[in-house]
Amino acid sequence: MNDEISVSLPAEPRALREARRALDPLEERVGAPMLEDMRLLVTELVTNSVRHADTCEEARVELNVRVARNVVRVEVSDEGSGFRPERRAADRRSVQSRDYAGPDRRSGRDDADLRVGGWGLYLVESLATRWGVRRGDRVRVWFELDRTARYSPALT
Repeated sequence: MNDEISVSLPAEPRALREARRALDPLEERVGAPMLEDMRLLVTELVTNSVRHADTCEEARVELNVRVARNVVRVEVSDEGSGFRPERRAADRRSVQSRDYAGPDRRSGRDDADLRVGGWGLYLVESLATRWGVRRGDRVRVWFELDRTARYSPALT
């Protein structure tokens, strides 16, 4: 059974379909409900890479997925300049760290003050257990889904 997937996709609209299809081998491992959430979130992140990354014609979007017993981690990266999630009205300062970790749903803290642009990252914030942005040679947006009661039938 495949526990890791790594694919390199062209930074163009067909990458969305290819990214969703790349997740197909995981259905037995994670189950249909988790796979549906993964497909939705991957589609949103790949869309952001294709639409917003300021890259050249030969640019690639990388998709990496790792399935562990208790968590699934997904990372989408591109060569764009990235973005900086910002705090909402209470604190409008941009997050200035090199690595930004989004909300940790297990922490129980109120993350209503996080502002991100577009519905794609709103969905990531809503569905993912944890997510974040890392900058380096590539901009990497990652998310994790805990394999808890919501997805428990597929815990193998």
